[in-house]
Amino acid sequence: MYLQSHGLKHARPVSSMLWKISYRYSCICHNSIQNQRWKTVHFTVWIVRALKMSLIDRTNHKYDLEQLKWELSNLNISWQPDADGSLQTALQHRGDCSFHDACGSLKDRPDVSERDFSQLLPLYEGTILSQIIKDFDAVRSRLMRKNMHTTYSVHKDKAKRYHMAIDTHEHAYFIFPKKGLIQDRKEIFHIPADGYVYEVNTTVAHTVANCGPDRTHLVMVKK
Repeated sequence: MYLQSHGLKHARPVSSMLWKISYRYSCICHNSIQNQRWKTVHFTVWIVRALKMSLIDRTNHKYDLEQLKWELSNLNISWQPDADGSLQTALQHRGDCSFHDACGSLKDRPDVSERDFSQLLPLYEGTILSQIIKDFDAVRSRLMRKNMHTTYSVHKDKAKRYHMAIDTHEHAYFIFPKKGLIQDRKEIFHIPADGYVYEVNTTVAHTVANCGPDRTHLVMVKK
């Protein structure tokens, strides 16, 4: 049983929770009254945390996607290629107005924080993109174009991401392969190009697989 695993208003599997609830409840019943009280509190906290956790949530913020595409088509964007040929470009910088400093992995740059990239590049002043970044108080915002038939390695990010699909197709996926408190099997999601911004829990193991044409997302870091 899932809560809209592909519609993505909320995306969290709940099937495996039933046996866990039953097991923990039986443990409560076989302990002393004092332990029962403690375990009941522990159990309640566990349930609240479980229900609050989700992998992808659609926010209430929707924007004019066609206007955004038109604005992008009239901008002279400087793209930075990844190792697989996919492209990135920064929307925010850390004082040097660089289109590329925020691109790629920061894993080998311990002196650099994602929060450092907080200043909007002048190229995007007055655009819908600038309004989106402001609305979410986001940092390290980028446009990320994933090449056809490419994927990333499975990884975790230090902070959650906001994603807005600009150009996509039904075979572009987020994949969450690792079992966990909520996940009892692999989860696969598609973010549609519907003008909405989605919050993605990229702090858990995940990857992106583009099994069709090029896919472009606006990606922002949640503070």
